[in-house]
Amino acid sequence: MFLAQKLLYQRRFRRVGEGTEVWVDQGADKVYGLANMKAWAWLVPAVASAAGASAAYIMQQRQESKDWALLRPPGNFVNLKPQLPVHCVVKQNSSAAGVHGRPIVVLEAASITQDWSRVIDEVAKFTTVVTYDRAGLGFSSHCATETLTYPRSARQLSQELGQIMEALPNATTENGVILVGHGHGAAIAIEACRHQTVPNVVGLLLLDPVCGVQEKHKKISTDIATAIDGMQSGAQALVHLSKFGIARIFMGLPNSIQSLSKLYPPKDCPTVQLLSSKVTMRNTICKEVQCYEKDDQQLNALIHGSDAMMNGHDIPILVVGHGNADMFKELASVGETESAQQRLERLEHIWQTGQQELAQALSPDAKYVRASKTSHHMPQKHPTMTVDAIKSVFDAGRRRGNSDALELFQQKYHSDKVVGVRNT
Repeated sequence: MFLAQKLLYQRRFRRVGEGTEVWVDQGADKVYGLANMKAWAWLVPAVASAAGASAAYIMQQRQESKDWALLRPPGNFVNLKPQLPVHCVVKQNSSAAGVHGRPIVVLEAASITQDWSRVIDEVAKFTTVVTYDRAGLGFSSHCATETLTYPRSARQLSQELGQIMEALPNATTENGVILVGHGHGAAIAIEACRHQTVPNVVGLLLLDPVCGVQEKHKKISTDIATAIDGMQSGAQALVHLSKFGIARIFMGLPNSIQSLSKLYPPKDCPTVQLLSSKVTMRNTICKEVQCYEKDDQQLNALIHGSDAMMNGHDIPILVVGHGNADMFKELASVGETESAQQRLERLEHIWQTGQQELAQALSPDAKYVRASKTSHHMPQKHPTMTVDAIKSVFDAGRRRGNSDALELFQQKYHSDKVVGVRNT
């Protein structure tokens, strides 16, 4: 045994060149020279960085487990499929007279259930209301990313919404459904309505919806096009950083905390902060963002196509656009070909026109309202207006064909101008 080891691992010193002594490991066929030590100096910081990254990765996983133990989901879970629980909130004020037999309201958020925190209790006073975290988001992010179905397009998400509604034991659709979509959630609501993945829809409300104008926005300038295209790479970068706890650090910065406090009630801010740090949620957001461009193109094709978007569904439809020009301020600051104000006005004009075209494409009888002095974050920042909009579509849906409620809402909230720009 000793002889075999000696033959295999025989080591000796020899001279190579002037004054350079190297150690030859004949068994491993590797040469280590004192003169070559500088070439390997990078190993020390590299190994240290790798060890630090590995430690950060492990700490993030452990912290996510601790976070989940602290979080208290307000709703219950239904399984889309094995190992894929989806968090759903169903609320109904049992003391409200005549709730049973009314259409239910289904809220499709731009992001997570907390978006509706200032709205849901008010809606529950007059009917049953349902909201949920899409698979991989919010409280539905306690799953492995490989259990999700890809791509995370509006069409796919509308199908999953239909499956969720079938699985909910205490939210019957037999008396009708009022679908409410905010932002990109509006694209999901449109798909659910068009393809009847959610049955018996009797009313549709779209709050500052996407409207198929991304390509028009990109044509304003190459700088704006680059910024819009950069959404995907930015979302992907956050996925990688979140694995090492960077998203957790980012969400704990004063600016992030201040931004959260402007959108969510104080009781929800810590929850949103923890959920937004989860790797699965960041990854799911990235996968949804990757579908935005195609979803927008399909929506644009439907708006300008010859076929009716709603396939003959005669239901009350209300499209509510924002009345404050703050949504595109950051995007308008990109570029040098014209002033930021000029870019902002062009971005706003395209958006406002797109929403009006969307309303008309959905139905000749659809109502478009530019809500006075409202921002894009309507459920969070303008809950009273949002509840009034839901109630108007709810009343119109119950009365089947009576648009008085929509006209009253239009009279109360519509503005001819967008605050912050000269032309709309």
